[in-house]
Amino acid sequence: MSLHIIIICLLLWVAFFDFKDRSIPVLLLVALSILAIIHLYTASQFNILYFGINACLLGIQILLMVAWFWWRKKGQSFFKEAFGLGDVWILFISAVFFEPLTFVWFIVIASLVSLITGIILKFLKTEAYQFIPLAAIVSVIISIHLIFNLVS
Repeated sequence: MSLHIIIICLLLWVAFFDFKDRSIPVLLLVALSILAIIHLYTASQFNILYFGINACLLGIQILLMVAWFWWRKKGQSFFKEAFGLGDVWILFISAVFFEPLTFVWFIVIASLVSLITGIILKFLKTEAYQFIPLAAIVSVIISIHLIFNLVS
């Protein structure tokens, strides 16, 4: 239980940095990764299998996005122009906390919230938010999920 509270605090800290600075400190991601691994090994034996399935699904999704970006925008780097490495890292961390079907729903919900956020930011024409804060959105959704798990 206290592990979940620490993870929630770190996830909210990730959200704060991503919303504020559009970057996430590497040490924060490393600390969150270590705690996610501890969570993975202290939970049920199926969590390792679930993480493997989720990581494969996520890897396929990212490969498809990279391929599409390469095909549409030749000569531009996907990880510099469209998707930050911190976003990828947070998404792989998120794979620890969900069963595969729930993880698919999590990705869909996070994508929809990100899309809505992007539309709102484009409508507001804010220069400060040239990119969608995906890691922040994902971190907040994982935090909400973990809080519901603690309460129930």
